[in-house]
Amino acid sequence: MQRCRLLLGCCLFLIPVGPLARETLILRDGGRRATEAFLFEKGQFSAPDATATLPATMVSDWWLGGESQKSTAAPSSSGVVPDSAALETLTRWRDEALALAEHYPGCRGVQVLDAGFFRLAADHRHVYRYHFAGLVLNEELQEWGNLSLGFTEGRSRVKVLFARCLTPDGHILTLDPRAIAIVRPGSGTEFFDPNARQLNANLPGVQVGTLVEYMFEYETFAPEDWRLFFASFYFQGDVPVCRSTLEVSVPVDITLFSWEENWHQAGESGLAAFFSRLWPGHPYQRRTETVAGAKYQSRTWEKRNIGPLVTEPDMPPWTEVAPAVYTTILTDWTHVNRLIGDLQRERIVVTPEIQSTADTVTREARAQTDKVAALYHWVQKNIRYISIKSSLSSGWSGHPAAATLHNGYGDCTDKSILFCALLRAIGVEAEPVVLRTNDEGFFVPRYPMVFGNHCITEAHLATGDLFLDATTQDHRFPALRADDHGVLALNFMRGTRRVIPVPPGMEAHGKASVESMEISAAATLRVSSSCRYAGDYEAALRGGWKQVPEPLRSPIMQQYLNGIAPGAQLESFRMPDPQDLAVPFTLDFSYHIPGFVSATGALRILQLPERERHFPEVALEHRRYPIVYRTSEAFERRLTLRIPSGWRLVQNPSDAAVQNPHVSYRENYRLAGQALELTISFARCSQRIPVGDYGAYRKALREIEELTKKPLFFEVIPAATAGAKPSEQR
Repeated sequence: MQRCRLLLGCCLFLIPVGPLARETLILRDGGRRATEAFLFEKGQFSAPDATATLPATMVSDWWLGGESQKSTAAPSSSGVVPDSAALETLTRWRDEALALAEHYPGCRGVQVLDAGFFRLAADHRHVYRYHFAGLVLNEELQEWGNLSLGFTEGRSRVKVLFARCLTPDGHILTLDPRAIAIVRPGSGTEFFDPNARQLNANLPGVQVGTLVEYMFEYETFAPEDWRLFFASFYFQGDVPVCRSTLEVSVPVDITLFSWEENWHQAGESGLAAFFSRLWPGHPYQRRTETVAGAKYQSRTWEKRNIGPLVTEPDMPPWTEVAPAVYTTILTDWTHVNRLIGDLQRERIVVTPEIQSTADTVTREARAQTDKVAALYHWVQKNIRYISIKSSLSSGWSGHPAAATLHNGYGDCTDKSILFCALLRAIGVEAEPVVLRTNDEGFFVPRYPMVFGNHCITEAHLATGDLFLDATTQDHRFPALRADDHGVLALNFMRGTRRVIPVPPGMEAHGKASVESMEISAAATLRVSSSCRYAGDYEAALRGGWKQVPEPLRSPIMQQYLNGIAPGAQLESFRMPDPQDLAVPFTLDFSYHIPGFVSATGALRILQLPERERHFPEVALEHRRYPIVYRTSEAFERRLTLRIPSGWRLVQNPSDAAVQNPHVSYRENYRLAGQALELTISFARCSQRIPVGDYGAYRKALREIEELTKKPLFFEVIPAATAGAKPSEQR
């Protein structure tokens, strides 16, 4: 499905449903050239009559629809097209969509056609064409009539070949080319690309019951490296699909490598699905053709009558479970490693300014790890996150380290480049690594493919290798933010690919607390708590409290306690400066809860605060997909409960343990006079729970849920026996 990955490609076919808008070339000298449609071949622009050509170096932009910068009104009655052939096709598609929708009651819409076509042209252009048709069955999907397509000025262009819709009353409305607007997209405060442009268009008349159809083409006419041709496509989404196809075409003298993921797992129906499961083989068709004198080979994949993805709690991201095809023309990683690795090396230069900064920041540190920690925290705090990108070199390799230091801002790649230079200034080897965060799904390409949405740092210390993410502002060394855990990291400078390990739970998302509790004779519970945190847990708290002005911190803590028990009253509260990354973030507080211990006659019942645990991810009896967490997790709680004189435990609690390959839980009790000591520990070591392990894992979590629900029972004994020994009280 194109809405997830629009990479590179081209197409042969064009459905003529009306005149196309005039195209305009904006020249670097300020001039303009306009015609109905320009051709671009071998680095030259030409008009259809080939009377004049312009080299690409003279062109700064390629516009569709003249130079309109704002949308005009949608067509009225003049937009109704009495095309009998089109009416027949769209009516048939609507009937197909309604027939498929009957199998999925309540679906928001049906995609009739989901067709992508990628081509690496003989002159090394990358062109992608997408053809969509869908029936709107819910107001939420009226957005199908809104087109928003991005491109890069001077390097790529996008144009709508046509857009139309069949209204519920049987009329065809088409998009007026004058309603197409080319704008500079809003960049916000953190992202800026000076060459970014966006084509916006709204198809008129889209409502529930409307069939929407459009086709657009995206062309990179000046790729920075034509070998970086990566086509990928997904064949399933959140609505049923009648027909989904992908075609990838390259010159016959270039080898195309491709592979499929989850190909036979979609809810596909029909004879085609039956035979594809019976004889898997290669699920694509091959063909060759000659276009404009160049011979091409192509592969086509197709799926029909695909049901929507059925979601489950904590399932993998859609990109990991949907049927997908990936292609590349690279035989190994040599070219990519050399291209991007060399660009990164050029930028990691230890200048006098960088050396001076490193020396100043690490002046008071002695051990190597302390120096690395100081530089890590310095980059986190002093380099603001702002992304300014306009090319492959700045996108994948960042700006020079000296420039980022001077500017005081940069994105994840810029921060990593600077951090690597600072580390090298103190004698620590380090390189940027590119990854796809785990919220986008686990992905290991079978053939070389440049992918990723984030960049962090791999540092090589005397004590071992470390992955560090200087983008975050709240993770204390050596913590690594959770969405970097368990993903493939591409180190282009070293030519290595490693999966970043998932840390133990107490390091990844950990909490350790020591608590003192006391029950008064009036059933008030007094609590004093000292909490220590690690990993994402610590970072989330630090980041949250940083936003709270100091005078408001106690009221915010009071709100938190009210969530534990209505009527809880804060007595004292303190924390270190959350801005100081060198100091572990802690919370120390005390409070009391009047009447927290319930009474039934002589019986007293206490449910310890914050003890009960719930695991909604195991609500289903069976699962189709694995459970995927952001990372591992652990906590340890040590508390001492002082019992009033004249009270006794009805029954001494027994130790309990739940053990599973993925999770463990323990409760240990010790009664010493009127003090009950309790230690509770929980550890989930796995980030991912396979479907085959789900039954046993679900059983373990449910046992933990039941254990944490059990209250403590006390009995108020008569005054005459209050001083007796526990054995005499029984």
